[in-house]
Amino acid sequence: MKFATKLIHAGVHPDPSTGAIMTPIFQTSTYVQDGPGNHKGYEYARTQNPTRTALQENLAALENGTDAICFGSGLAAMDAIIKLLKSGDGVVASNDMYGGSFRLLEKIFKPFGISNKLVPMQDPDIVEAALDENTKLIWVETPTNPLLNIVDIKANSNGFLALDKQGSVWQWGLVNTTIDIIPKKIPQLNNIVAISGCNDGFHFMALDDQKNCYAWGDNSQGQCGDGTKNMIQTPKLVASDVIDIMAGEWFSYIVKTNATLWATGFNGYIWLDLPQKESSSFVQLHPTHPTIGLCEPVDYSGSLGDYNDHIDSTYIPIPHVLYFPNAFIPNNDQVNNVFRAIVKPEASIENFSIIIVNRWGEVMFKSTDVHQAWNGQYHQQEAEIGTYFYRATYKQANRGMQTISGDLTLIR
Repeated sequence: MKFATKLIHAGVHPDPSTGAIMTPIFQTSTYVQDGPGNHKGYEYARTQNPTRTALQENLAALENGTDAICFGSGLAAMDAIIKLLKSGDGVVASNDMYGGSFRLLEKIFKPFGISNKLVPMQDPDIVEAALDENTKLIWVETPTNPLLNIVDIKANSNGFLALDKQGSVWQWGLVNTTIDIIPKKIPQLNNIVAISGCNDGFHFMALDDQKNCYAWGDNSQGQCGDGTKNMIQTPKLVASDVIDIMAGEWFSYIVKTNATLWATGFNGYIWLDLPQKESSSFVQLHPTHPTIGLCEPVDYSGSLGDYNDHIDSTYIPIPHVLYFPNAFIPNNDQVNNVFRAIVKPEASIENFSIIIVNRWGEVMFKSTDVHQAWNGQYHQQEAEIGTYFYRATYKQANRGMQTISGDLTLIR
C-alpha cells in the first residue's frame, strides 16, 4: 500500500458485531471470557484494547515496521524503554530535553547504576564522541522542549564500513538493532574490492574480485535487490557480473561489465527512475535524457508516498536551490553528456565550489563556477565507468553556507 492508503486503512478492520467500517472506540475495562485465560485476545483494557490495537497496527504500517506499542504518556514510554537496560549501561541524551525526561534519567534510574551523558544532539560529531563501550541507548527528543532545537535523527543514526588492504570489511556504529563502538570484521566477506553505504548508514553493498555483489541491512523498499523486502542481517549475494556499486537511501545502483546500469528499490525517491513504481530486484535502466529523477529532482508533494508522475523540471523542493544528477553518459550525443549542478532559475548563489574524486581519493574535477561541468575526462583521457563522489559548497543568501555531497555513476 502507498502512504495515503496505509494512513486510512492500515490496522482498520470492520467490526464483526455491527459491520462498522471504522474501528469503534471501545471504552470497556474488562472482557467476557469463555473460561480462565480462554478469551478472544482481550482480557483487560490495561493490557489490550481493540481501539489501541488498531492505532498500533496503523503506526507500525506507516513506519514500515512490524509492531508498535502506545502508552498513555511520553514518560510512560520512556520509563518502559529504559527498563530494558541494566546497571552499568549508559544513555546518551540531549542536553535540552524535557524536564520530566531529565528527572527520570537523573533522579530515578541513575541511582540504579544507569549513567547518562547529556550532549547537544544537533551536532552528530559530538554525539559520536560521547559514545563508549557502555552506551546502550541514544535518547533523542525533537523538537526539544523548551528551546525547540531540531535534531537530525538520520545524521545521528549512521552505521559505518571500512575496507582494509586484505579485502576484509569492518562494520561499526548502528549494526542491525545494536550499536557497536568497536569495528567488527564481517566474516562472510572476503577479497572485497569496493564497498558502498547509503548516506544514512542503514543498508550496505560490497563487491568482490569475482564481480559478485552483496547487500545487507534495511530492505524495507527492496533496496538490497534480493527479491524480497525483508531485513537482511548478514551480507547476501544479490547480483553477479558487476563492476561497480552504489547504495542510496531507498534504492541501489549497480554497473555491469557490459556498461549497463541497473537499479532496485523505491521509484518515488529523488533520483531513481524504474519502469515500475518500485522493485525488489535489479531492473536495467536506460538513461538517455536528464529527466525523471536520474538527473533532476522529481515533483512530489506531502510525502514520498504521494509521488506524482508529473515531472516539473524547474521544481526543486525548498530549501535547496540546486541538485546534481546521479548518472550521466559522456558519449557526445548532446544529451546528458556532462555532470553539473541543476540550479533553480531564481537562485542566488555565491562562493560556489565543487570537487569530484574517485573511490581512491584522486581529484578528477574541481571548479568554482556553478555552470562549469565535468565531461567525464581525467587528464584528457576518458575516466573509468563506475561510481564517483562529489562535494559542493555554496552560500545561499537567506541560509548561509550550504553543503551537498553524494555519489554519481558514470556510464558510457
